[in-house]
Amino acid sequence: MDIQVNKFTVQNLYRMETYTDQTAGTIYRQIPVTLTGERDPMRQEFFGASCMILVRGQSMPINFPIENVTSLEEAIAKFPEACVAVLTQMQEQALRQKILTPGINSSKSIKDLSKIDLSKIKKS
Repeated sequence: MDIQVNKFTVQNLYRMETYTDQTAGTIYRQIPVTLTGERDPMRQEFFGASCMILVRGQSMPINFPIENVTSLEEAIAKFPEACVAVLTQMQEQALRQKILTPGINSSKSIKDLSKIDLSKIKKS
């Protein structure tokens, strides 16, 4: 068996800082760095986040960007909005594709993300 592993792209290195409240989710800051680990002033840092949702009784991590922010404080403020946006997008995609539960007759049971009640997610 021939196993291939991707090599690091040294021109695209980032240092990651992780912040969590251990409840709502995790926010991470990606800081561009050079090969020596110094901050790369030629590239922009960006923020992303993750949260957990329950799908069919199983926890599923959802990762998403937090766009148009430049500080941790702004990222925290935009976290709920970004989370709702990605979950809404997932719902719409699931409804379009009508995701089916494997092994169950599709005419009797269609499982999708439309069961998530986004109105219960706090946006403030």
